[in-house]
Parts: sequence; C-alpha cells; structure tokens
Amino acid sequence: MFDSLLSLRAIPRDQVLELNLEDLVVNNRRESYSRLLDFVGIEDNQSMHEYFDKEMPSERLRIGKYRDEIPDWQELDKAYLASSERLKPLLY
Repeated sequence: MFDSLLSLRAIPRDQVLELNLEDLVVNNRRESYSRLLDFVGIEDNQSMHEYFDKEMPSERLRIGKYRDEIPDWQELDKAYLASSERLKPLLY
C-alpha cells in the first residue's frame, strides 16, 4: 500500500482522478460517470451508457457488506481509519 501511495505522488495531480466506487455506482452515479468520462477525454455514447447501467447497477454494490461477514467489523473500521490518517501525509 505504501509503495502505491509513493508511486501516486510521482504522478502529476492533473493526471489523477480520485473516484469512490460508492459514488460511481450509488451516491452520485451520473456526476461521477461524467467526471470519469471527462477525465479520460471521451464522450458518452449509447452502448457505453447501456453497459454501465447493466454491469454496474446500484443493487450490485452492497455498501457495508463486510460488516455482515466480519465478526469484529468495528475493530476493522478503527484500524482502517487509523491507517488512513497515517497515510495522508504521503499524499500530495
């Protein structure tokens, strides 16, 4: 993970798009899809739009699914947040 973050720092900021899967699929679906297309520099077309709607329906993404499958998910959440805080200084 650290290697990935260090590599990310080497890429110019205007060449990086941070996009949450939850936003792309559920929360801000259309806005995130448009941001992705703009970033990549391509125009939306009917077949691509249909593919996105078919292959990435919001029903397929179960936000928080891990909480059903991991006995002590609260500890996992704490560890994740602590790691995120420690990694922030490595980003831009």
